[in-house]
Amino acid sequence: MYLCHVVGPLVAHQILKRSSCRVSCENIRLDVKPKEITLETAVKFEVHVDVSRKELKVFDIPPSMPEDRIKDRLEMSFSRPTRGGGEVASVDYSGNTGTGSITFLKPGGMNL
Repeated sequence: MYLCHVVGPLVAHQILKRSSCRVSCENIRLDVKPKEITLETAVKFEVHVDVSRKELKVFDIPPSMPEDRIKDRLEMSFSRPTRGGGEVASVDYSGNTGTGSITFLKPGGMNL
C-alpha cells in the first residue's frame, strides 16, 4: 500500500534537493531518494443527462481516457450517496459516440 501526500511546490522543491529522506511506516524505517513524478492531469467535463426512474443516460462525454476507466469513473460518481447517487447495477459507455448509461438497482437511484 502506498501513502500519497500532496505538498505545495515550495515544500516539494526543498524535498527534491535532499540526497535522501528517512521514511517510517509502522516498525520499519527506510532511507529513500526523493524523485519527481508526474501525475495524470484531472479532467473536468460537463455531462448532459436524461433521467428515468432506473436508468440515467449521459451524453457528450469527451474521450479523455480509455473506455474502461471512463466506465469506472461513471460508476464511482453515480454510486456516491453523498452526491445523490444509488447502488449501480451496470454502466455502458461508447467512446465512439461519447454516450453512456447508468442503470441503478432500484428505481429512483439518482436524486437529481
